[in-house]
Amino acid sequence: MLCYEPIPLFEANIYLSRKAAAFSTSGFYERLIRRHADRESEYEPYFKALTELYSELDAVEIEKDAVLKLFTPLMPKGSKRSEGNASDINVCSILFGGIGTFIENEEHFFDVVRQDSSDFPTRVAYFVSGKGRFDDENFAPIPTEEVFRIINESSLSQSAKLTLIDAILNAGQYIDLLERTLPPIAARFSELRELWLPLLEPYRQSYPTGSSVKSILDDCFYFHTPTAKQYSMYPSVIDFQEYKLCDSVGDDNVERCSAIVGVLYPIFVRNSHAKPDGDTEVSRIMSILGEQTRFNIMVDIAKNPTYGREIANRLGLAPCTVSHHLNLLMGCGLIVSDVAGKKAYYSINREKLDWFFEAFRRLMYGDEKSAEGKENKE
Repeated sequence: MLCYEPIPLFEANIYLSRKAAAFSTSGFYERLIRRHADRESEYEPYFKALTELYSELDAVEIEKDAVLKLFTPLMPKGSKRSEGNASDINVCSILFGGIGTFIENEEHFFDVVRQDSSDFPTRVAYFVSGKGRFDDENFAPIPTEEVFRIINESSLSQSAKLTLIDAILNAGQYIDLLERTLPPIAARFSELRELWLPLLEPYRQSYPTGSSVKSILDDCFYFHTPTAKQYSMYPSVIDFQEYKLCDSVGDDNVERCSAIVGVLYPIFVRNSHAKPDGDTEVSRIMSILGEQTRFNIMVDIAKNPTYGREIANRLGLAPCTVSHHLNLLMGCGLIVSDVAGKKAYYSINREKLDWFFEAFRRLMYGDEKSAEGKENKE
């Protein structure tokens, strides 16, 4: 099922996550144009509409303390978060357990979250330990006392530890906050339909009616699509530059496999595949590798070509965090993947890396001969 309507509650969730992370559409646009100046005329109308949409949602009155409790990113001690990164994990994302809750239970979302709240401590433990998704076949409930130990021994910041412990002890109150916070934003988003409807056009053009969702997932998103009875894909306006996958990715014979794709993601993918201008591409790669967690993942893959879950375990990261960074590294061609059974095996793209090193040398030293001369002198 290929859908062309965003899910308002999901849009509200992403908006509030970005609000808590101080996201700015204008700041994102400025960074984007610095790397892709030749695309300014293409991107400008989209970001004008996005900026207006965010501004309208900013005017909705909500409890500020609730936003901070539910949506502040849970970061390791001493780490810096990238501005407005909605892929960072927060209490809210652990509470609802995955995008499938939005897709499959939109009308009864909060009832489902309450029913599943008894499993919340175990989901927290899986997030903190980086052991994997909550719905793994080897999943087993973890006693609350053990969860507290896992939290306290983790690399999370002290504030993140205290937030998680408080959320476990008062899960019902956090769900009450969630129920008071998401609906007003979702309702206002729906009212602004005329504003965001044109933003769906890149999504519609890239994935026309009648397209196979499984084929789209196989061809575009660098992962092994499980065998499922039903496939579905929805657009996201607020999460415009990313895609998110259902928790069942990697498991075969599932009931449903779903994805939510940012409305501008097809444009970003198309432009990233275009023949790069040397200066612009070098700048883009340096920007991507300038984020410390992403750099650590790149170095880990260079030393140990491996599966995404193993990267998460070795670096002590949540699997969804690793997935986000792998997507960006794949998008600029620095790593490649090969499917082995149900898993994607990641390794360095040495051809692209060699190109980057050579292009960087030419920018620093001049032409190729002067680069060689510099190396000989050394």
